[in-house]
Amino acid sequence: MTLLRQALDRDPLNLLARRYFARALYYADRLEEAEAEIRQVLALSPAYPVAHYELGRILLAQGSVTEAVAAFEAEVAPNW
Repeated sequence: MTLLRQALDRDPLNLLARRYFARALYYADRLEEAEAEIRQVLALSPAYPVAHYELGRILLAQGSVTEAVAAFEAEVAPNW
C-alpha cells in the first residue's frame, strides 16, 4: 500500500492506481478508506470500468446491501 500511496502522491489523477489502492484497502479491511478512494475514482470518471463493481463489493462488506446492488447495477463493464 505504501507504493500505491507514493504513486498517488506523484500522480493523484492516476485512476488505475487509485482503483488498485481502494482494492488493497478493501482487502486490508479498511472499508471506509476504500470507499472514499473508489468514490474519488467515480467522481473523476463516472463511467470508469470496474469502479462501480469495486464500490459494490465495499458497500456489501459494510452491510449496505441495497446500495451495493445499485452500485453493481451501475457498472458499465458488462463482464463485471
